[in-house]
Amino acid sequence: MPLCRWMCEFDSRCSCKIHRGRGDRLPPRMFSCSNRYPRLMLTIYFSFSFVNVCVMVWHNNFCTTESKSHKDKGEQLNDQPISSKSNKGGRDDRIKSILLWNSPHRPETLIFGAGRKVFQQHGCEFSNCELVISRRPLFHDFAVDSYDAIVFNIIDDYWTAKLPKPYQRKKNQRYVFFTQESPSALKNYDDVVYKAKFNWTMTYRKNSDIQLFYGRITPKASKVQLWPENNKALLVPTLQRNFTANKTKLVAWMASKCVTHSRREDYVKELRKHLQVDIYGECGKLSCSQHDLVFSHPKCYDMLEYNYKFYLSFENSICEDYVTEKFFNIISRNIVPVVFGGADYSRIAPPHSYIDARKYEPDQLAAYLKILDANDTLYNEYFWWKEYYTVEAGVGQMARRGFCDLCKKLHQDQHYKSYSGRTLLSQWTTRLACPQQIHGLFN
Repeated sequence: MPLCRWMCEFDSRCSCKIHRGRGDRLPPRMFSCSNRYPRLMLTIYFSFSFVNVCVMVWHNNFCTTESKSHKDKGEQLNDQPISSKSNKGGRDDRIKSILLWNSPHRPETLIFGAGRKVFQQHGCEFSNCELVISRRPLFHDFAVDSYDAIVFNIIDDYWTAKLPKPYQRKKNQRYVFFTQESPSALKNYDDVVYKAKFNWTMTYRKNSDIQLFYGRITPKASKVQLWPENNKALLVPTLQRNFTANKTKLVAWMASKCVTHSRREDYVKELRKHLQVDIYGECGKLSCSQHDLVFSHPKCYDMLEYNYKFYLSFENSICEDYVTEKFFNIISRNIVPVVFGGADYSRIAPPHSYIDARKYEPDQLAAYLKILDANDTLYNEYFWWKEYYTVEAGVGQMARRGFCDLCKKLHQDQHYKSYSGRTLLSQWTTRLACPQQIHGLFN
């Protein structure tokens, strides 16, 4: 029954009028009370309704959500372990809560998921964690200090997301400096920007507290780690297969950024004067399908592997340890990557599994690739390691390992530390971390 009619049941002086809708401003029928209706009762009613709504919103944000999560099958209250794995060796079994402060839409965080069950679904060694990917819009100021760690994605929109107030930070709460971008892709700020006093880093750098690598190459059980130039017997399995079969093209490159800190575009321009380089993406005339979460579509890599002998895994920045999917997605397939970056590739990949362009001038590299193109035996030797190593590649493994390790560290590492602004600046400013030239024209 409409509000007016219901209220008029209690007062004979009240009468209701019916309004017809005008255009789209009013619904087809609307009741209103005449001026004779007592205003006091109406005021009391709406005051009560407003209070009731406020209570419902508060309860929904602070009680209902939490009680639901606690009642999920297989999960228990915060002071109880979720899995037997988390209960070994006297470890801290309380659920560790992790808040993602900004950019939940980014592939490196979106692909992992949110909540508590995701840590079990990804097979994390420690699963007693919960990842929250958004702040509550109305009441987050009161809940910030309830999280064990807050992850700040250091990209452009981080700077527009206001930091928590100092009084909102509880003792021993970890602020995590998270990024998979190179310093040249980030804006340069002075140490005032880093006033958050980050406790841990979660990046592609090898010295990070939590390593967020784009990929990994690890030895199999045989643990062979050396290029078998003095042990030709190891080459026999490789030489029995011809990796050049069906390959009719020489060099390919996919790129979306055509003007870069590394000046890779200049190297490619010179290289093309000496041999054919097929360019896909924004910087060339060829195209290949894209994927929302994994950068280029897997079908693109299928096409490259089938048709091309070499791929230019050229990074857009010459920065320490910066090796991206451009390398790992290629070396995981049967195609030889030609690398161009600031990392020490000898610490990342087996010897004689890639070609380092920075050791050659463009005309020298072109001459060497032509030699390999003309000699199948020499080309096939670049795949000797396939029998002895495995490759992990893709944003999925990056997110899984990163957040699993973060959960583990929250449970195990009770030592409290923080980085000064100057320390972070020394590692994350382009001038210091990404020297543009070392020697020669392009290297």
